[in-house]
Amino acid sequence: MIRTRLARTWVLVLTLICVASAFASSENSVAIAHNTVLNATLSRTAMSVDFDQALVSAQAATVQNLIDLEQGNALLAINGTGTPVVRVLNVELGESVSSALDASDLPHSIDQLVLVGDPVICRGVRLAGVSVAPLIATNDGVRAVRRVEYELVTEGAGGVNQVTFQRPLPEEFASVLRQTVDNLDDLNPAVAMGAPQRYLIIGSTRLLNTDLAANNQYNAWLDLKRRRGYMMHVVTLSQIAAAVGDSSATGIRTFIHNTYVDQSLPQLTYAVILGDVTGVFAVPSKDRVNPEHNTESSFGDNFFFAVDGDDYISDIFHGRISASTVAEYAQYFRKDFIYEATPYTDNMQWFHSVTCVAGNFSDNGTYPVTPVWNMNWTREYVMLNGCITDADTFYFHDQTEDPSCCTEEIIQDINAGVCAVWYRGWASSQGWQYPVLFNTDIEAGINVGTKFPFVWGIVCGSGNFAFPNGQCFGEKWTTGLGTPTAPNGAIAFLGASDLHTNRVRECPLGPLCQMLPDMRRFRLTCQLRACVS
Repeated sequence: MIRTRLARTWVLVLTLICVASAFASSENSVAIAHNTVLNATLSRTAMSVDFDQALVSAQAATVQNLIDLEQGNALLAINGTGTPVVRVLNVELGESVSSALDASDLPHSIDQLVLVGDPVICRGVRLAGVSVAPLIATNDGVRAVRRVEYELVTEGAGGVNQVTFQRPLPEEFASVLRQTVDNLDDLNPAVAMGAPQRYLIIGSTRLLNTDLAANNQYNAWLDLKRRRGYMMHVVTLSQIAAAVGDSSATGIRTFIHNTYVDQSLPQLTYAVILGDVTGVFAVPSKDRVNPEHNTESSFGDNFFFAVDGDDYISDIFHGRISASTVAEYAQYFRKDFIYEATPYTDNMQWFHSVTCVAGNFSDNGTYPVTPVWNMNWTREYVMLNGCITDADTFYFHDQTEDPSCCTEEIIQDINAGVCAVWYRGWASSQGWQYPVLFNTDIEAGINVGTKFPFVWGIVCGSGNFAFPNGQCFGEKWTTGLGTPTAPNGAIAFLGASDLHTNRVRECPLGPLCQMLPDMRRFRLTCQLRACVS
């Protein structure tokens, strides 16, 4: 086993694993490009991009598909109206390189080196993704790009996703955007420091008005949130129907949009849906067809909370607590209360420990290498940060290894106490493979006491709360273990609901994914989708 180090607050742990979930082009965690903001306003930002020539050459020789080409990317805040236009100001080319790519897919002129995607909106901030190619096809062959200076100009009226509603950023969103938007600090946006925030709870009328109304665990959780300063805005499906005409998925989104822009109320920053998509406490979700598998669709709640602009960027931190019985809800609310108010402190080591799991598996005969690479990259990243002191690794490297060899060891490591469990590899709705870790394994073996980990598995189907044949892996971790008096399992779970995910489909940023094929899109997206299940 290999040991590393990590301990973080909830949001920052989320940042680190989501950063590491992007596909890496090599085992080296050094960035292929370094961005520098030369000067910045909302109407014009000038940037320079310096490429690491050794990494560019190594990538050129090994990458065969253009989508896998790591580029010099930036996410920039722009004017609320207008169409962003990028202009190349200066270019320095490097040496000729041997490339495995089809040269016809590469830029053939200086003007093609830098591309900008359609703008999106996050919490009133209009963003544009910029991509700078590290290679260019010339008459003398493929050459590396050493340095590019460019400007992104946004002026005039019109444009995609114009900003129509804006208030000062809540502190929580300002913190997220500062980690992902290159020019935000230079623009110094207005931040609502210490302003009251609203926490929206949506659930079935029966659940909220009857079954949980006198539940001790639920009311203790509500009271804790209120004491932390949140205005708890509890809304039933009946109230939504009365307000907007129906409580379908479209009606829920309309209600959330209306209450989001309501300036008579504190800013809506957090939201949680209580309910599975079926059963007596059902709350509908929104299904989307996977364009790569047109016969398949999957459910997800991002539709409800991307209320600013026509994009898939959430404007509200959100999650779903998916359970079928009052006891399951009570177990979860008791667990959350302990996690926030009275965490296990007799031995603080669990705050500095993580369990790292990865599987190089595929069912098509070609085994990938990136899952283990990504997990190693993650461990190195958090080691450099210095906040983890303990991180065991459990890897399935290839078909020569036993898929079940690590199952008991993984469970033992989690039970010993870790703040997070990370997985990258292959999965289905009821577990990870490989190494094997399924619902039946954690139900039989997990007993964490009150050291509840945050479980990350941004892989196929593991967060599919609409799975028709029982609880999905995420639901089992969050609401399927323990009792109201002895809670167990994970404090939260982040996973994909789609059965067929890949590097672009995992990210709901739409066109921005094409512009940001590296870690940055995961860093932004995953922080805004704090999915409980």
